Amino acid sequence: MMRTLFQWKCLILLGVMMMSTANAANELLRIRSVFDINSAFCAIKTNGVIGLDNRHSAVAGRGFGSSSTNALLFLENGENEITAEIGALGWFSKETIGDEARKSFKPDAGCKVALTALKGKESKVLSQLTIAIGKDGIPYAQSGGEEDSAKTENLSVKKITAQEVKKGHIPDDYFRGNKFPVGMELYQFTQKVNLRGLPEWKWTKAAPFTGKPEQIQALKIAYLDLWHLFAERNNQKIKKYLNESLQAWAISTGNSID
Repeated sequence: MMRTLFQWKCLILLGVMMMSTANAANELLRIRSVFDINSAFCAIKTNGVIGLDNRHSAVAGRGFGSSSTNALLFLENGENEITAEIGALGWFSKETIGDEARKSFKPDAGCKVALTALKGKESKVLSQLTIAIGKDGIPYAQSGGEEDSAKTENLSVKKITAQEVKKGHIPDDYFRGNKFPVGMELYQFTQKVNLRGLPEWKWTKAAPFTGKPEQIQALKIAYLDLWHLFAERNNQKIKKYLNESLQAWAISTGNSID
């Protein structure tokens, strides 16, 4: 029986809709920490693992940064933590200034990070931290426009000392004394978020690394073995040795292990 033009159009439209639905179901899940930093140093972490910071911009005196970093690789099913650590730009200054000047934040300083799930063209914010500077000059987490970070559910705030790097751990050509300021204070904001439907990464069932001497020795040997493979330039052996991490990277980014 001959189909009408209208029927053919409906069949074509139905086919397109079915393809779109199938494609949506097969779309790769990505979870990224989308951040925006203004007039400050800020480090973005997922379950304690740093994804990105704006250290270069802070050293240059700008303190800006807008981008995103892959968070899925460090997330697991159940309870997770996203962290933003913020510090004043004065810490990176080469000028001779007092301690209070180094600690002082600019009034417009801030750091915002949104843990965002992306699938196809759809996106959803899973958790968010918005850090601003209060009238007292101290960073706080905004909640409904009020300075009540202490009342924010599942949020912890504390002051910590930033990571320091001693000369000799970085080649002299690249070492800059003000890149990792000594005694730099950071305000650490950590938000808990529960997730499900994520890949079951092998690291979630591995023995925790606590820095015991035998663990450090095993880690040194593992890196040495890998270094020998790099020296041999044997791609097949390298891929086999790094199979677990390469597979995880491929899943979390949509790329191949190559």
